[in-house]
Amino acid sequence: MLPPSLRSELQNRMFDTIERNLFSVVMAPTGSGKSRFAIYRHKILNTFSKVLHVLPMRSLIEDLVVDLACTYGTEVVGYQASIPSISFIKEGDTCEYVDPLNNIKVSQSVDHDPFMLHPYIVTTYDSYSLSMLLAPIPEISYARYGHTDLAIALVGQGLNMFDEIHLLAPDVERSSVEFKSDEVKAWSFVAAATRIITELEGRVLYSSATVKPEHLLLVAKLVGIKPSLIFVASNWILERLRQYDVPVEFLDVEDEASDIIETYLSNLSTLIDAREPYEIVSEVCCRELFPRVLVVLNSVSRAAEVYDRIVALCRDKGYEVLLVHGRMSHLHRSSIMAKLRSLAKERSRFVLVATQVIEAGIDLDADVLISDIAPIDSLVQRAGRVLRHSIDRKSEVIVSVSRKAIEICKRIYGASCTTIAEMLKNLTDKCSGKVDWRYTAPRKCSVYKLLLRSMSPKEYGHLEKAVYHTMNGFLEFMLTSIGKSLNERIRLFDEIYKGSAVRDSLRIPLLVRWRNRDDIVEVPPWYAKKLASKGYLKSIVINVIAANRELKKRVSLEHPAYAFRILEEFEKNPLQTTRKLMKKLTKALMWQSAGEVNIRVEGFELAEGVYDEVRGLA
Repeated sequence: MLPPSLRSELQNRMFDTIERNLFSVVMAPTGSGKSRFAIYRHKILNTFSKVLHVLPMRSLIEDLVVDLACTYGTEVVGYQASIPSISFIKEGDTCEYVDPLNNIKVSQSVDHDPFMLHPYIVTTYDSYSLSMLLAPIPEISYARYGHTDLAIALVGQGLNMFDEIHLLAPDVERSSVEFKSDEVKAWSFVAAATRIITELEGRVLYSSATVKPEHLLLVAKLVGIKPSLIFVASNWILERLRQYDVPVEFLDVEDEASDIIETYLSNLSTLIDAREPYEIVSEVCCRELFPRVLVVLNSVSRAAEVYDRIVALCRDKGYEVLLVHGRMSHLHRSSIMAKLRSLAKERSRFVLVATQVIEAGIDLDADVLISDIAPIDSLVQRAGRVLRHSIDRKSEVIVSVSRKAIEICKRIYGASCTTIAEMLKNLTDKCSGKVDWRYTAPRKCSVYKLLLRSMSPKEYGHLEKAVYHTMNGFLEFMLTSIGKSLNERIRLFDEIYKGSAVRDSLRIPLLVRWRNRDDIVEVPPWYAKKLASKGYLKSIVINVIAANRELKKRVSLEHPAYAFRILEEFEKNPLQTTRKLMKKLTKALMWQSAGEVNIRVEGFELAEGVYDEVRGLA
C-alpha cells in the first residue's frame, strides 16, 4: 500500500523510464501496483505496439488478465498458458472473474492466444521461453518446421515485462544443488532474452518487491547495458546501490509515506514461534483472534496435513476453511480462489491454507499470516498478503521455526533455514516484534536488511560463471539451430535443457475428474512416476479431429511398467517423447479413420478415486 500521490509518481516514472531506456528495473513494495502498471497508464499501448507480460506461475494469470481485459477490452488482451478459459462479468467500470463452475451467462471471455498475436499478451516464463527458443507452443507438438522466428519478431516490437522472476523455483523434493541449477537456468534465460530484445530495439522491464542488486548487475554485465533503476525504498537502499555506478530514479518512501509506515509498524507484530503451524492456527481459531487467516506451508503434503488437523475445529468456530496448492486442477483452484474473493467481499471469516502458489500477484488482504520458515524473499512475498488494502487494524506475521518446519525448508529450498530462523529471531527480539516486511524502513527493523545483504565475492563469482556459460549456451543454440528442422532443434533442446529453459523440467499433464468435469493437473515428472509405480495411471487421453468431428479417445496403459517407461522417456526427452507419441497415435488413428486426422495429447488419465475433491493430489 502506497499513498495515491506516491503510487501515481511511481507509474509516471515507470512510463518515462521504459520510454527512454531499453532495459529498466523497478523495485517497489508489495501491493504498490507494479504488475498492474499498464491498467493505470492506458497510453502504454499507444507508445508500444506490443506488450508481453511474463509471469512465473499460471496461478497469477487469471486475476491480471481479467483486470487488463476489463480496461482494454478482449480484442486487445489475450493469454498464452495452459488454462482452458478465462471469463468475467463487467458491471460499470468493474469486472469480476467468473467461477468456472457457475452456469451463468458470461458477458465476455478472454482469448487463449498461443501464437501471442494480441497487442497485450499475458504468459508464463515456460510458454514465453519455448516460443522464443523453438516455435509457437502448438507447433512444438506437431509441426515439421514451425514459425521459429515469430516470437523473436514479436518480442522486438515493444515492451517485455519480466515479473517476479525470482519465484521460478522447484516446488518440492529438491536438493540444494538442483535448486541452484534452477536459479542459474532462470537468470541465464532472462539475460539471454534481454540481450536479444535490446539488440532488436525492444524494451525490457523487470519488476519485483525483492530484487537483489547483484542479480541485476550480473544481467547488466552479461547483456552489456546498464539498466535504469526505479527504487521505491528507504534511503539506505540508495547508499547500497551507489557502489555499483548505475542510474537510479529514487523515491524515498520514508519521506513520501512516513505516516503510512508508522501506522503499518504500529499495527503489525511479528512473532517467531517454535510450535507447528497447525497448533498456531488452532489457537487463532479457538480464541477467534483474527477474521481472515492465511497459512502458507512449504510443501503440498504439509499443507494438506495442516488442513486436515484444523478444518473441523475452525469450522466449528465459524470460519470457512479452504485449501489451495499447485497439485490441484485448474477448475478446482480457480473455484477456490473465486470463493475466496466472495468471502473477502462479504467480509466473512476464513482460513486459507496454501503453498507457494499465493506468494505473489494474488490480491489477498489477510489479518494474520502463519508461515513455515522460508528464504527471506519468499517470506516478504507472503507477508505482502497482510494489511494489503488497509493498514488500520491489528495484524500479525507468525513464522513457525519448529524442528519439522526447518527440516522441510532446508529440503525444499536448499537453504540454511536454521540460520534464517536465528536472524529473524534476533531481528524480532531487537525490534520488540515491530518488524517491517514491506517498506525497507526503518533500516534497523526491516527484513530487507537481511534480504539485501551483499553476496560474498566467491558466491557472486560462482553465480556469474555459471550464468555466463548457460546464457551463452542459449544464444549459441539460437544461432546454430537456424535453418535446422524443428525436429532437430527440439532434439538439441531436450539434450541440453531437458525441455525447459527456466525450470528443472517440463510438467506432466494429468487428466482428472473434478465435480463431473474433465480437467488437468500439471506435476513434476518425479511425482507422475510415483503415481505410475502405484498403478494409478489408467490411459493416455487424446483429442482427435477427423472428418470435421472432434472426439476424445483413450489409449489404455495396460501395465504400470508401460506408463512408467513413457514417463522416464518424457523426463529425459520431454518434447521429443511428446512428438513421437503423437506421430505414433496419428498413424494408428489414420488407419482406423481411413483419412487424415489431427490429434492433441491431453494427458495421462488418473484412476478413479486418486484425485480428491477437496485435497486434490495431496
